Amino acid sequence: MKLNIRKLSTLLLLSSASSAAWSAGYAIQEQSITGLGRAFAGSAAVAEDASTIFFNPAGLTYLDRTEMNMGLNYIKPQSDFRNDGSAVPDFGGAGGFSGQPLTGGDGGDAGHEAFVPNFYLSHPVNDKVIVGLGISAPFGLVTEYRDDWVGRYFAVKSEMLTANFNPT
Repeated sequence: MKLNIRKLSTLLLLSSASSAAWSAGYAIQEQSITGLGRAFAGSAAVAEDASTIFFNPAGLTYLDRTEMNMGLNYIKPQSDFRNDGSAVPDFGGAGGFSGQPLTGGDGGDAGHEAFVPNFYLSHPVNDKVIVGLGISAPFGLVTEYRDDWVGRYFAVKSEMLTANFNPT
């Protein structure tokens, strides 16, 4: 059996190219009031109202009249930092840490409250065509520590806000 180096190296390259996605901390699962009421169980298969646009736009075919679904969710995250011995990096050459402890406090509660809206509209044009529009915020996070916190050299404020416009 002849070993094909080109195929083997392509396979190895493709398998090493994927990496884990660590973004679940930014996910906002408040896409619809109906979904929240049933803990989003079966969201890809259930088509109860216009909010099906988010998980399964094809579900609009089960709706037989114009529908509008909207919600406004309040989120109040809490973020605490615990310093377990942060030290100044040794940039002199040997690597590691100089042992000099970083100064500063715990930064306080960095979580920021927010309102997260969602809006869905569907309308049957005729018995074969249904149009819809979904607007939501599937990801987002804002953290802001006090200016004197021990991690201030890395970040004081981080903000990521998204908006999903889904014409269907």
